[in-house]
Amino acid sequence: MYTFADDTTLVITADTESELQALAQSELGNLVEYFHKLDLVPNASKTVYTSFWPRGNEMTLKVGRKAIKQVAKTPLLGIVVKNDLKWGCTISKIVGKLQRVMRMFRYLRTITSERTMVRMYYAHAYPHLIYAIAVWGTPKQNITFVKAHKKIIRIITSNPPETHTAPIMKRLKILNLSNLYILRACLEAHPFIHADTCETHMGQTRTQPRLPQNKHNTQPQHTSISTESHPHSEHEQTFRQDKTSIASKLDDDQTCESMGLTATKH
Repeated sequence: MYTFADDTTLVITADTESELQALAQSELGNLVEYFHKLDLVPNASKTVYTSFWPRGNEMTLKVGRKAIKQVAKTPLLGIVVKNDLKWGCTISKIVGKLQRVMRMFRYLRTITSERTMVRMYYAHAYPHLIYAIAVWGTPKQNITFVKAHKKIIRIITSNPPETHTAPIMKRLKILNLSNLYILRACLEAHPFIHADTCETHMGQTRTQPRLPQNKHNTQPQHTSISTESHPHSEHEQTFRQDKTSIASKLDDDQTCESMGLTATKH
């Protein structure tokens, strides 16, 4: 079961069609009962199901007394899930969002610098490019998607429509879509492939004690540690003042070492 805000998704698997239908209806009934205990009412008209295999398999599933309908595709958290597990609809949806970004960029490019446009790219276009790309992306991306990305790069740099974008991306340090997919897929897979290494590294980082750092500072700030410990001793205060005047005549390294030793003792 996957939940986000008021959306809930059930993923059911079984060995046979009959077992799949029985298990799906049972889990759906349990979910509806759980909602009722929380004083929530599921909307049967907005509840749908998709059968991935056998594709198009008709089942009778009900929320209460109302049967829910089967669909070939349905939106799920910003992407479109189809029963054939192809992502053309998701890519078309993202390209539509990028076209709105292009219109905004064409206006902004006339009033701002290229450096600011790159920042706007990472703020307004990049999130659409990377969202769930490890799920719907491939090393060889959809040609419409690639063209939309290249148009954005040309708009950022005010280049003509036929300008080759590879040198521009290299100069701006922007990844093309194939490399972006590889990067995001590796980031998703790395914790599972190197789980032991990641846990060991995190454990060492959290438990390793912090080592003291010497700060090269010839000003007598460290003397305040001693002053707070013994504010009533005039003899010790005079001694500290004499020590400070002597320390100021030494070179930086010697002063840091002597003052650091004093602070450690107190």
